[in-house]
Amino acid sequence: MRSARYRLHIFVALLAAGLGGGCSSGSTRDVSTDDRVRPAPADTYPDFSQPLDSAMSQMTDEDAARQETQLSALAQQRRAGAISPAEYRRRVEELRLLGRQANE
Repeated sequence: MRSARYRLHIFVALLAAGLGGGCSSGSTRDVSTDDRVRPAPADTYPDFSQPLDSAMSQMTDEDAARQETQLSALAQQRRAGAISPAEYRRRVEELRLLGRQANE
């Protein structure tokens, strides 16, 4: 019995071949030889025992609490008039940039 993933790959390959027939570009690349399209083994089950890695690491609870504290203090300074709106925006952007860099 063929897996649903295999049938989906075949469907996409046939669809791409059908749509590519009307294309006027000079490319004659055979979709079926693409290394990304390959049938799944029919006699094995997928292995989900290994942990999956995301493309970007997730922020920890401690990081979130620290950033929330910093942003709250900054907002309080802004409400109290201790810093200008321009300085507030600059520092918020700086904190966001640091947060993005920490996740890379």
